[in-house]
Amino acid sequence: MRPRSLGPLALLALAGCGSDPATPTPPVTTEPMPATCEKGPGYVDLSYPALEIGEISATVRTLDDEPAEEALVFVCGINVCTRPKFTDARGEVVVSVEYPTQKPAFKYGDAYTYGEVGVLFSGDEGGTDFGTVYLPRLPAVGAPITPGERAESGGVAITLAESGRMELDAFEPYDTEEGRALRAAELPREFWPEGLDHGAELELVFTLAPMGARLCPSAALELPNSDGWDPGTEVEFYLQGLDAGVDSGAQQFAPYGEWQLLGTGSVDESGERLVLESSGLPVVTNVGVRRP
Repeated sequence: MRPRSLGPLALLALAGCGSDPATPTPPVTTEPMPATCEKGPGYVDLSYPALEIGEISATVRTLDDEPAEEALVFVCGINVCTRPKFTDARGEVVVSVEYPTQKPAFKYGDAYTYGEVGVLFSGDEGGTDFGTVYLPRLPAVGAPITPGERAESGGVAITLAESGRMELDAFEPYDTEEGRALRAAELPREFWPEGLDHGAELELVFTLAPMGARLCPSAALELPNSDGWDPGTEVEFYLQGLDAGVDSGAQQFAPYGEWQLLGTGSVDESGERLVLESSGLPVVTNVGVRRP
């Protein structure tokens, strides 16, 4: 049997033309361009020496001086991390560091139930006792980070552009809509562990979750003026680098364990808010503030 020949209308359709030149061409619809994720300067530095750390111990408590039970604790460097440990009912924990570690940081808190805090330290073969350290509890209910809407938690507000999006790997507890919501709390200065600001001379520190979420494009950021600075006071905003990885997505905006200047802003006219004005927030992580 011979193959059936195509008629003139079918040939016109395959060619992308209509049979009647007077027929109007339907409008072409295009999908909106996806929001661009900002790329940071990048701060990966593999030159740090590997240190023998030994055993790390600490007692973790909440800001109301209650034991922070089942708080996540580990030691992480740019080359290796310990297995995660959890505090006991007294808030106590011991972590054994089995491998030489480059640029070690003592990290505690899960950035979900509690804030996450990271402190660089030099280490000692005989171990290090951090004594009592403190964590803020994060709100049990978060504020959804939705394009075009203001999300506020613990006085911290993030606003994604209407065409924006958030990028975040779907691992527990960030694998649900509620888990990916904004949670934030201040860590008051009297509760800072020694060396937290790593020479940045910060005056305020806020812990944010979901830790590591990329905001594309960078989002508007407001913080509470908890120290009562006068309206119009100029301020600087800093990001803490808490991602120890060395891949292209890690340490883009701040060196691991350190604080990097994000931008400048001021206290608004009401005296209630610290507003980032010169840039936006590219990634959800801890934010520090100081007056220049």
